[in-house]
Amino acid sequence: MKNILFYFDIISPYAWLAAMKAPDFAKQYKINLEWKPVLFAGLLKAYQNLGPAEIPAKREYTIKDTMRWALYEGLKYQGPPKHPFNPLKALRFLTAIEDPQSLAQLSHRLLHAIWAEGLDPTQENNLLRLAQEKNLDGKKILAQAQSQEIKERLSQNTQEAVRQKVFGVPSFVVDHEVFWGHDRMLHLAAYLKGKLNIDQEKFKTILIRPRGIDRKEINPQNLLKN
Repeated sequence: MKNILFYFDIISPYAWLAAMKAPDFAKQYKINLEWKPVLFAGLLKAYQNLGPAEIPAKREYTIKDTMRWALYEGLKYQGPPKHPFNPLKALRFLTAIEDPQSLAQLSHRLLHAIWAEGLDPTQENNLLRLAQEKNLDGKKILAQAQSQEIKERLSQNTQEAVRQKVFGVPSFVVDHEVFWGHDRMLHLAAYLKGKLNIDQEKFKTILIRPRGIDRKEINPQNLLKN
């Protein structure tokens, strides 16, 4: 059974869209989907990038786009009471779950609760309630989540993602190939069927071509001033 890494952060509505398909996808293609919580802000820092919510036009588009996707997929869309929000507490909570199946189930439930039901993931009582739904000891998990070990584990997950050349969420990694975005699950499915195997020599030839121009360093605060 092929193992596929599923890197996600609950702050991303696209991670929610991917998560809603993930269980059926894993069954259909007979794969082991390994859910890996990461800190999206850590990926942004590693690549010196801005998040969608930090660019006003992109934030507006992201909301509209994910609302359209929800309609297309037949999902209810509510969104959290604040966005962006601080996902650290919830991500550490998930990271503290040792059993992979329990991690997958609670991650799936939490993402649905945030984006389809409007749950605030920054509130401990909400995390405890969802854990109870899945017959997990939420108080024990919460205590473990505050340990240095779990904080480092989440950081290691994020660093591992960067080493895999993951720069955004959701991302799926298989055979050292990255498929970024819930809409790339179609490409992932084709890849698992033996299709979409690109010409690696051509890829390398194109990749090493010299750069023709580079932008000067841009201050995001000045983007709308000109």
